[in-house]
Amino acid sequence: MKFKSFFEKNGPKPQNQNEVAPDQPQKPSRRNFLKQAGAVAILSSGLGKGMIEAEKISEGKTLDDYKRDFTELINETELRETVLELKDKILTRYNIQVILDFYTPKDNSAQFYNLSELRLTKQVEALEAIVEELRKYPDFMITQYGLKNLVVAAQSTSEPRVGGYLNHGHIDSHHRESQSEVTLVYDWNSEQHVSKEFRLEENSISKDTLSGETAEEIRRRGQKNYFRQTIHHELTHFMIDEDGSETAPRQEEFLLTENWQNSFGSFNEENRKLYEDEALITTPDGQIKYDYGKILGRPIGFARGYSLKNNQEDRATIMEEMLKAYGYGFSNDSNESNKDDILMEKIKMLKDYYLRASSGLMNEEYWRGVTQGGSPNMEYHFLLWSERIINTPYADSIYKDLVDEETYQGWQNRLKHTPYA
Repeated sequence: MKFKSFFEKNGPKPQNQNEVAPDQPQKPSRRNFLKQAGAVAILSSGLGKGMIEAEKISEGKTLDDYKRDFTELINETELRETVLELKDKILTRYNIQVILDFYTPKDNSAQFYNLSELRLTKQVEALEAIVEELRKYPDFMITQYGLKNLVVAAQSTSEPRVGGYLNHGHIDSHHRESQSEVTLVYDWNSEQHVSKEFRLEENSISKDTLSGETAEEIRRRGQKNYFRQTIHHELTHFMIDEDGSETAPRQEEFLLTENWQNSFGSFNEENRKLYEDEALITTPDGQIKYDYGKILGRPIGFARGYSLKNNQEDRATIMEEMLKAYGYGFSNDSNESNKDDILMEKIKMLKDYYLRASSGLMNEEYWRGVTQGGSPNMEYHFLLWSERIINTPYADSIYKDLVDEETYQGWQNRLKHTPYA
């Protein structure tokens, strides 16, 4: 939506009979006075010297911070309305409650993340990204897995981190505190509480490196696009790794994880050991741990170094790459992935799972669209293929060599009752 400028919101208005005459000024409210005074102070600087030289400011504010301060000062009402609209859109469409206020999740390990409430401009950005990325799935795929709660928060930390995690719960519980929950951290670490050496600009990076990582790796973790990938990463964990229930036994997910272990378990374990020395870290209290996320490059058979951690991260890192626009090395037409037989086998297994979970809608044409930067036309794709599957007998279907007739008929029955039919 278009936000009003300061002058549009606060400039002169035509007088009417109810207005106070110009020679009888009213005392402005404290809030309006502060709002206008703050805006004038920023405008008078021209977003200027103090902002251009933001790196020199002792409290750690950057140019991005000042821009956000200004936007939130002038457009607070519109921003809050946009947040409510986006939250309502997600709730209405997917039955997912988005939690933005300061919130401490159930899992004790979440204390490590030191969560806090996002500022308004970042709330809007994060919610807009979530709405757009969820469109890459058929609606019924999101709702059928039973995710009820999505926490989107900032993170007070000295590390440049955009990430997320899954808190396991009971997907059929009527009480929110007992339900499963996905948390997404959306924070570029440019706020005042983050020390200068760890601050990242939204689309730029210092030539310096942190903890031995390349600038490319830091940039990847600090950009908005990585937040979009994180959405798919955590949804993969929820869709595949979350425990089932009596009403949702998740048999397909169990078969996938078993097949994954049987097919790639030994290979993954061997490579995990191969990279142990590179992943080794010693904590300040002397504990020995392994951080596979710091491994540079892409090990053969994996999406990236972090994939080595376990089978769950192996699958989630592949899926986040497959579902990002202009994904590298993850389409059948890619030379890079075609040279990696193990990775191609993993991709094929995941594609087969998502084909079945989507009742045939996430097919090869779908994946070609995603890797070419597509997402706006995904709803058209789902509608088109939903109608084709419903109206095409099994014997004439392109899926007859991929699934049995009973499975195909199950797809037809489901798609007849979806918004895409």
